[in-house]
Amino acid sequence: MMLHQAFLSILPLIFAVLTPVLAADYNFSPILPINSIPDDTKNEWCNKHVETCDYVCGKGAHEDKDGKDIDNGGTKANDCIYTTLEYRCFCNKHDPNDASKFMKIRMEKYYYSVPALMCREADKLCEQNFKDDEEKKKECDEKIYSQCGKTFTKQQWSQDRVLAAAWRKNILKQDKREVAFLA
Repeated sequence: MMLHQAFLSILPLIFAVLTPVLAADYNFSPILPINSIPDDTKNEWCNKHVETCDYVCGKGAHEDKDGKDIDNGGTKANDCIYTTLEYRCFCNKHDPNDASKFMKIRMEKYYYSVPALMCREADKLCEQNFKDDEEKKKECDEKIYSQCGKTFTKQQWSQDRVLAAAWRKNILKQDKREVAFLA
């Protein structure tokens, strides 16, 4: 019993010594191990991702410099495998740099893409890890959150009432200069 009490009395000292080591080894990556993400979360991310691809490839997700809707021809390939989080997003419009290829969308820049959703989750976990250390939480934002996609399609912005309300109340982390509405 005395040994147990002695161990408990030095436990705070052990954590005090190990915490800086653990913090120093934190990798600040926007990518999480796939097996660490619950299946229902991965499924939700895939659903959002596929919806985003549909919006991006459809007419009206983007405007040209004159404010006219751009038509990307609809979706050519759009899928997401929730178990691995592998995805494809190709529009029917041909790549302007290579007419033999269909336009592949850089999904990582979209707010509701798998890479951006994972990135924000990694940032949330990082901040939870350093909940009592404001400097480290700031480092989480600088090294992780800054890499998270922040582009919305017009449809998503108008449909996501929670997002719009959070924006008006200034709850979102980013300021207005960082968010893009069009690709």
